[in-house]
Amino acid sequence: MAGFDRAQVRSIFQQEAGELLQTLSDGLLRLEDAAGEPAVVQALFRAAHTLKGSAAMMELTAIAQVAHRMEDLLGAVQSEAVAVSGGLVTLLLEGVDCIQHALAGDETGVEPYQARLAAFTAETPVAGAVAPAVGRRPVPPPEARGTGEPLQTIRVDTAKLNGLINGVGELIISKNILQEAMVSLERIQRELEQLAFLFGSGTVHLEREMARQAATLGGGAGEALRQVHHKVEEEILPVRGELDRLAGNLAAAINTVTGQGDVLAKHTLELKNLVTQVRMIPVTAVFDRVPRIIRDAATAEAKEVRLVRTGEQTEIDRGVAEKVVDSLLHIIRNAVSHGIESPEERRRAGKNEVGEIRLSARTECGRVVVEVADDGGGIDLAQIREKALTTGVVSAAEAARYREHDWLQLIFRPSFSTARKVSAVSGRGVGMDVVKNAMEALKGQVEVHTERGRGTTITLSLPSSLDIAQAMRVRAGGQELIFLMDSLEMAKGGRSAEVVLAREGRFLTLGERTVPLCRLDGLLHLPQQWSSGWLDRPILVLRVLDRAAAILVDEIVDHEEIFVKPPHPLVQTLPLYAGATLLGDGRVRPILSAGHLLDRVAGRGPTGKSRLTPITPVDEVVARLAGESLLVAGCASLLPPGWLAHLAEHRISVVTVAEGEALATVVRAGAGAVVLARPQVAQEITEGVAGVTVCVVADKGEFPPAGISHWITPPVDFAVLDECLLDLLSGRA
Repeated sequence: MAGFDRAQVRSIFQQEAGELLQTLSDGLLRLEDAAGEPAVVQALFRAAHTLKGSAAMMELTAIAQVAHRMEDLLGAVQSEAVAVSGGLVTLLLEGVDCIQHALAGDETGVEPYQARLAAFTAETPVAGAVAPAVGRRPVPPPEARGTGEPLQTIRVDTAKLNGLINGVGELIISKNILQEAMVSLERIQRELEQLAFLFGSGTVHLEREMARQAATLGGGAGEALRQVHHKVEEEILPVRGELDRLAGNLAAAINTVTGQGDVLAKHTLELKNLVTQVRMIPVTAVFDRVPRIIRDAATAEAKEVRLVRTGEQTEIDRGVAEKVVDSLLHIIRNAVSHGIESPEERRRAGKNEVGEIRLSARTECGRVVVEVADDGGGIDLAQIREKALTTGVVSAAEAARYREHDWLQLIFRPSFSTARKVSAVSGRGVGMDVVKNAMEALKGQVEVHTERGRGTTITLSLPSSLDIAQAMRVRAGGQELIFLMDSLEMAKGGRSAEVVLAREGRFLTLGERTVPLCRLDGLLHLPQQWSSGWLDRPILVLRVLDRAAAILVDEIVDHEEIFVKPPHPLVQTLPLYAGATLLGDGRVRPILSAGHLLDRVAGRGPTGKSRLTPITPVDEVVARLAGESLLVAGCASLLPPGWLAHLAEHRISVVTVAEGEALATVVRAGAGAVVLARPQVAQEITEGVAGVTVCVVADKGEFPPAGISHWITPPVDFAVLDECLLDLLSGRA
């Protein structure tokens, strides 16, 4: 047949077969619960019959044969010649698996499955079964027949949808570039208008001066000036008019382009929203895979498990849904295998013999949150601690600082497991590193909460879209960086914030809760600039699920919509970066992972303000120096008067030397010395002596050399210098 594309037809069949197999799998699980309800059996029969006919048309004989035998068996159930049983449902589910493998090109299981079907038929006579003749499609019930109305939906290849969203993303980048160019043009317009004004003013002044001089001089000199004056009027003054005209034309063109740019931005937003909606599907498309997994796992483990589903109409991006399925099913298998106890253990614990797994979805701060909670025995933290210390994964010193969250994070380490037996289904902890890696690839997060004897909850936080997002541009440590808005709880001004300085670190009070406060430049190991009013800088509060922290940045640059590009292979091993985007000025900027920043902040002290240990910076500096001297090399004049005396009053030994003596003095002091120095001297010291702590004192316009973590820009007050020294000595961010 002319124009017949067999590959395209095969692709359509694959999609249809996948939907029919899902229908069969869901229906068979309902059949087991509904004990042969006629409507369920009829729907299963129709699905098997349709699959058989489609496979026969595609000349896929093996699939057609298996579907035909399943159809016959369902026909026997329909005619009540065969009773519904667990064995029957298991056999039919095996048929679904057999067809799925055959669709993937593996037909080795077809003959063994047909043999099992034949054995079952021999043990359970189906001679009285009444099945429709092969080739006749059963008549659908009245409510399922066509109404003659036009189709409201069409089947679209996801690759085409992905191509469309990529096109919209590139359009967003072009829009941002256009808007940046408009800002530049408006600046040029203002400069041109100023130039025209200055030129005109200067010309008028010159014209008047020449007229005055010509009247004063008289004779030949006056005549010469009058001729020059005449040329100015005829040749130079019109230039001002031309400049004014050009400035006016430029302003009109800018207004036109700005208007069209606004229209483009509006249409781009509408197109983005429309394409995003097209890609959204109910999360039930993912949840429908779970009942079969629970049944198979529970059967293998000889357990009884009930599934409770909520929030199934929550919408999720199709791309996210496709990539999260495997992780979710792995978590479900673990919950059944090593979360839910055996019936005997549950009886001894006073629980219902039937375990419960709660699967829920909701939208939170622009993200989709999926939770898997079981009412099993929970994760044994003592066992995790014992295994970690025994294997050397955690040292005794680290264990002393670990909190519950830190111990639970160990289950995401490769090959870390506390399972006492190997399960054919799964093991809690085994493979959980794959789940975490998959979440990171999706720019998502996974959190675990457990209560011994009560159960475990695993929470997945997923982005609403993989490609287009609202973002905030910030500047820290001389770099421009990107945060996705769905990870930002709020932004605050430094002066309006209640900051607590404690031995455990800096903390920000937010109503009834207290969260750690860190400098972004410090967390990223960028040079930290300390200047007057440094704490007045903007503060961003990051939140991922139930974890939060306050991040101090140098400046909030802008808020805009961006097209998220995946990380380059060179930076994929750096978990702090979740991707990159192209800005309107053509520069690439990294997108920071809020979850990994929070991991760096984790463990910095208690979350309750009453449990903090307030400190005075200078007193803590005394303790940190532990008798060592502070060496001030050639920069004492840049420091505020009285500060060195202020340190001396607190028993801090200060040694002041000239720049030329600094290196020799530090060499004599050896490793452990603490130095304040000018940039050039600091570079000589860091290159010449190892183990020295150096802080640069730089004038405005100067920058610290490579390898310097802290630098001071005078003028500063005592409090800034004290806190800078404290952070320098304690290694805080």
